[in-house]
This record gives sequence, C-alpha cells and structure tokens, in this order.
Amino acid sequence: MNDCRLAVDIGGTFTDVVLETPKGFFSGKVLTTSEAPEEGVIRGITLVLGNAGVAPERVSLTIHGTTLGTNAIIERRGARTALITTQGFRDTIEFAFGHRFDQYDLEMVRPAPLVARPLRLEVPERLASDGSVLLPLDEGAVRTLARTLREQAVQSVAVSLIHAYREPKHELRIGAILHEECPDLYVSLSHQVCPEIREYERTSTTLANAYIQPLMAGYLSNLGTRLKDMGLSGPLLMIMSSGSLTAVETAIRHHRVQADEPATKGGGDAAPTPMEALAAALAGCTAITLRMYAERKGWELGTVKVDVRAYVDGPGYRFERSVKLSAPLGDDEKGRLLEIADKTPVTKVVKAGSPVVTKMG
Repeated sequence: MNDCRLAVDIGGTFTDVVLETPKGFFSGKVLTTSEAPEEGVIRGITLVLGNAGVAPERVSLTIHGTTLGTNAIIERRGARTALITTQGFRDTIEFAFGHRFDQYDLEMVRPAPLVARPLRLEVPERLASDGSVLLPLDEGAVRTLARTLREQAVQSVAVSLIHAYREPKHELRIGAILHEECPDLYVSLSHQVCPEIREYERTSTTLANAYIQPLMAGYLSNLGTRLKDMGLSGPLLMIMSSGSLTAVETAIRHHRVQADEPATKGGGDAAPTPMEALAAALAGCTAITLRMYAERKGWELGTVKVDVRAYVDGPGYRFERSVKLSAPLGDDEKGRLLEIADKTPVTKVVKAGSPVVTKMG
C-alpha cells in the first residue's frame, strides 16, 4: 500500500526530512553533506523511515526543496559560465537598469555579473521586435565561439539574443551548433528559460540558470538514482521559488538542443520547454489535488493518470485535460473527482509554436 509521503528540505547546514503516514508525522534532521548533498538526503530518509517502521515501497511521493542553487549563486560556487549574445549587447548584463537600487547612495557598489567581460561573447545576428530577420545568423562565427568555449574550459553557456522571446530560431540554431561542437556543454537558451521582453531581466535569469545548471543537474540526477536504488519508486517533485511544483526532469533543464527544434517541443535529451513545463505543472497540480481530496474523504484512489495537451488557439494556447482513474470507486465518487479536476485553474499563455503533450501521474 502506497500510503506515505516524504518531504525533504536541504539547507546550508541541516537537511530536514518529514514523513507523513496514516499514523501521523515523523521527522528527522541530519547535517547537510555539501560535497554530495544526496548523501545527507539518503541518511535523513533512512533515519525517518526506520523510526516510523515504514518500508520505502510505501512512499508514494517525495517532494524536495533546497537552497543549494541560491547558495551557489551567493557564494559564487557555480560553473565556469559564458554568455553568447547579439553583437553590441554583451554589456547589457553590466548596465542593468538605468536607475540605482538606492538613488541617494553614491558609493553603492553593484554585485559583479556572474560572467566576467572576457567570457561575454558576441555573434553577428539581429532580429526586429516583430521577429523578422534584420541580420542573418553568422553560423561560422558561432563555430568559432565554440572553439573559444573549449579553449577556455567553459562548462555552461547562456544564450540570450535580442528579441529571442519573439522569434527563437537563431537561439535554437546556436544551441544546435554548440551541441555539435561541444556535446558535453550545458546550454541555456533565454527563450526557454525566461521568454519575456526586456533584455537585462531575460539575460540575467538565463545566466543564473546556466551558472548553477551543472551543479543542480548532477545533484538531482544522483538523487533520483539513489532514491530508486533504495526502493522509492514514486514521483520526485521539486518546489520552485514561485512556490509551485515541477518534475525533477524539468528542474534539471539539461539542454541537448537538436537542429531546427520547434519552440515548444522537446527533442532527444532536450530539457522541457516553458510550454512543456507549464503542461507538466498543470498535470501535476491536478493529480496532487485529486489525491489530497481522496485522502481527506478516506477513498482508495489507486493510479491517477493526467494527460494535458496544449493547442494553438488564436493568440494563445487552449489546454485540454483528460483524467483516468483506476480506483475502485463508485460512479458518484469518480464523478466528484473529475469535477474537481475540471476546476483546477488553466493558464492561457502567449502563442509560441506547435502543440505539446506532457503526461504526469
């Protein structure tokens, strides 16, 4: 019977674990193992499961939150990172805003950018604000930059081009070339990480993603493997800074970009795009809402499969959702659960490309 749930939080000093069971809550605290954070998580989970007398197979869900990424940025312990941007715009990250945080503090010193100027690289290309091409992408220059990245032992790169939120084809092509030239390089594309207008906000967010991506990808991959090895086969969800949940595969966001990849369709080992992440979040929230309601009612829910599809609909996207229940429930109970599923909010987003399908149960 899968009737227990785990929550794990990693801080700079301690790792906290809470187990929810039908008999109540059990908690434990262990020291964070900074060099290999998953070790502390495994110790904490083993401790709590032992105290509760619960077998790992009974855990249906693990929710994980951590400040490891935030700490890495604050302490500047991220990867050796580079930025590729439109020619003439490499100092956008340095200029930032036209105002000071404290306009009366004449001695205020801004934090240094995550990437120093020598690794802020430019490529000839230019898009207009409507997405039309003013200057085609110089692919030869991109391949030259790829050699520079290898020579400089760069581990991760952020690609943030002018108006890429409107038309991502140049960013996608750069990602494909980098995949060919530097297959082990971590690549963050701004239209996937933060598809919004304003260059500083989009570039700084993409840089932060690239800066901690190798650290978080390695840690989360190791954690997922260790949890499965100890018998925890349920979903592993991450708490994002927005307070919402996402699949660990989305949190890893390890971009293996394929040539001519549609803006909203992941391919090969590519990380989920914003549209896929949104569909996954909607599916996950629906499944969790149904489980919580069923538990409060004392219903045996069984397996829940939520299928979320997004279709182009005029200027935005239309979401369609289907729910399959394998629970031994009556028609009234199933009808009530499906009614609740239909009430889970759906967000309409700006059109970005072709349909996506994401499943999460």
